Amino acid sequence: MQIDSISVDQIGQKAFGLSCIPGEWIPSFCVISHSAAIKISGNPEILQFLKQLNWFKNLQPTDHVMIRSSAINETIGERGQLISEQTTVSELQKTLKKCLSETKANGSTIHWILQPKIIQLSMGHLSNERRISKHKRDWLLEFEMIREASKIRNPVPICIRQWREGEFKTPEPLECASSIAIDSILRNPAQWATERMFRIHYEWVWDGKFAWIVQADFCTKVTGIAPNSFLPKSIIKNDSIGLKHFRLINESDFKHYRKLENSKLYSELGYSQPIFYVLDDSKIIGDLLSGKANSSVLSEIETLLKQQALVIRTDVIKTEGVLRHMLPRSDGLGTLDAVIKWFSNELPEKLKLVEYWSDNLIFICHHYIPSLASAWSWAEPKKRVVRIEALWGIPEGMYWYSHDAYEVDTTDIDLSKAALSSSKFRHFERLRFKEWYVAPNSSGIWSHQRTSEPYDWNSTIKDKSWLSEMAITTRRIAEQLGYAVNVMWFLGVHKDASHHNILPWFHHKSEFDTSSLRVAPRFKDPNSKSIEILKLSDWETLQQSSWQEQRTIKRISVSPREPNLIRNDLFVEQLAEFAKQQGAVVELMGGVLSHVFYMLQKKGCIVEIVDPFGTSDESLVFKKLVRDKVPDSIEQKGELVTHIKVGGDQLVKALKAKLLEESIEVMDAQSTSDTLEELADVLEVIHAISKHLNISMKSIEENRKQKRSKRGGFDEGIVLVKTTAPASLSSGLHIDTQAESLFPDGVIVESGATSLEQDIKLHQDDPETQGIKQRLLEIEFPTAPDGQIKRITEFKIMANLEKGAVEIPFKGEWIISRKKAELKVRLLITPTPIQIKLPFE
Repeated sequence: MQIDSISVDQIGQKAFGLSCIPGEWIPSFCVISHSAAIKISGNPEILQFLKQLNWFKNLQPTDHVMIRSSAINETIGERGQLISEQTTVSELQKTLKKCLSETKANGSTIHWILQPKIIQLSMGHLSNERRISKHKRDWLLEFEMIREASKIRNPVPICIRQWREGEFKTPEPLECASSIAIDSILRNPAQWATERMFRIHYEWVWDGKFAWIVQADFCTKVTGIAPNSFLPKSIIKNDSIGLKHFRLINESDFKHYRKLENSKLYSELGYSQPIFYVLDDSKIIGDLLSGKANSSVLSEIETLLKQQALVIRTDVIKTEGVLRHMLPRSDGLGTLDAVIKWFSNELPEKLKLVEYWSDNLIFICHHYIPSLASAWSWAEPKKRVVRIEALWGIPEGMYWYSHDAYEVDTTDIDLSKAALSSSKFRHFERLRFKEWYVAPNSSGIWSHQRTSEPYDWNSTIKDKSWLSEMAITTRRIAEQLGYAVNVMWFLGVHKDASHHNILPWFHHKSEFDTSSLRVAPRFKDPNSKSIEILKLSDWETLQQSSWQEQRTIKRISVSPREPNLIRNDLFVEQLAEFAKQQGAVVELMGGVLSHVFYMLQKKGCIVEIVDPFGTSDESLVFKKLVRDKVPDSIEQKGELVTHIKVGGDQLVKALKAKLLEESIEVMDAQSTSDTLEELADVLEVIHAISKHLNISMKSIEENRKQKRSKRGGFDEGIVLVKTTAPASLSSGLHIDTQAESLFPDGVIVESGATSLEQDIKLHQDDPETQGIKQRLLEIEFPTAPDGQIKRITEFKIMANLEKGAVEIPFKGEWIISRKKAELKVRLLITPTPIQIKLPFE
């Protein structure tokens, strides 16, 4: 089949993706079509045709191959949801039959990729998807944990710039003899895609000699909706004169109804509030709940709807026993029919979850406030830094979705002084990919909307004066109330709805525990099960699953795609209880100021936040030499810096310590780009030492050349294992030459054939000082251990008791680890059980 004639329908998405990239980068493979797979499952003789393939014909029956699904509709969004199976050549028909059976219910046409099994010494992803980077030229390389004990490697950014890379040359195999060079060799697939303006998610494996692309998912542009498209061109002004049943609020209402208390405070702070209407006639409320409202009430509702959609909030006259956060509120209701249905259908169902509400309800109504975005801000009394989390669309308290995070340093803990110097405030931001937000759909229901470009990466708050205003107002509220607060805001308010660009709307006491904040790990445990909840049906399926299956779930990621999950307090409470029972972690894309984070944390659930910008203000003590411009750079980011200057012998000593630190970082470098950075640091320190000791770089280079001429370089990878001095009396004596050797004498071991274990020596002694016996335990280990070292020492201590001396055995476990240039040595001593001697006659 010619490449030009291949289509997705013929071979499936996965195989089509591999067919579109240079063949030098992909393992050999063939595609078994959906119809052929069915025939093979019933007639194994058809497999004989595979022997026509060069890569297949030499395989033995016990050799391993991979069968991978390639459905025609298996897009990047469904990646990993179908089947990949490892099998042997002899078991190929049986495994293929099993794959067909397990995917029968899928209902899709699934073709099958067959390829040889590749040794996976390392594997991961390389992507420039829109969610990863704003620009197609910026990539992220990630490494997967192949097994639980494998060493975690940090992601590596790969930035493709044509002026630096030059034009892409003819594709060549991705030859790579070292895992450290994986990022360097994978620049080639990244550059190839960048030059063609593709967004691709590659999956790769490394077998010790070559890197292979095993999957290439091409990303298509996703259509979204611009947040400003939900703003009306204008809003009709309506004074609502003559309303009888929906009365305007009065001073007494501010005291009685908690949901109006906030509005009162904002008015005092200078924010003009929208018009609120109160419905507190119990008979009319009863009629609305039963769907029997009279014409006068319906007429008033129609009058209110002429201006803008209505939002109706529930409050209670008597608060005792009522969980106020469970009280319902409507979405934006734009028609009379929508208001009637909310009162008579939706509200009674939601009230079933609320106790003590009967004959106790009132309703506070206001017009929907069109705005571009929303935010939560957080401040503590006498604290100068304010946190702000913002997202497009409606200020929905639950906000589950990714957001932008900002921090504003108001520069002074004295609020009055800070308020006078807003021009000096420091602003910091973390912009994220914001794929989803909440806004009204065509029916007025608040539902998830996909963000269009460029808003998905644009800053939600571009005007720094808004940030400063939010920060100082939030601090004022916290100071006035005397406790930490979360404040909800409308941002970019429609000019006809308010003369304020930003408007505080709601606040509550903040009780989240900052000390227990956890960051969601980038690398998940390969032995634990993770699930994602997008729809209510996902949650129901999980609840209905068996107890044994639920026990395996250790991580739950929630990103609602349905209105009935977006603001569902009952779901959050059930989720928290489930996670607690199973010991599972709930992973949130949203922020620490969200109501859902507060609810989950309050219930005792383990919650982890993806990318929790600005959640730590702890002091870091370094006491080490840094580059000359580092203190200024840190101060520009808002941190306070304490530093001193040293000279003479003290400086030389500090430079030598710095050289050791930077050399260890070269040892720890896990990619070529990291190695390049660390080698540059080493060279900079060498330059500094030579300068302060008056040693020219020219003389260092001459000395290097002399040593190379006399002793050689390090080009051939020769490892000196040991030396043995000949002794005159050694003939005839048996010497165990392998006892402490890694290699047989005289053998040259090729790179990759084995690893050099580090030489760890244990020693113990019984010194005596002034008649007191002591026990000395000693361990010798390399200056820069590679990974964690564990060794066991067994020893005995003599104890003098009334009936005589007793030897008590102990076991000591040495645990040595290193973090950059800092060594940590831990000795755990445990008494060993002994058999008591009983005086039997």
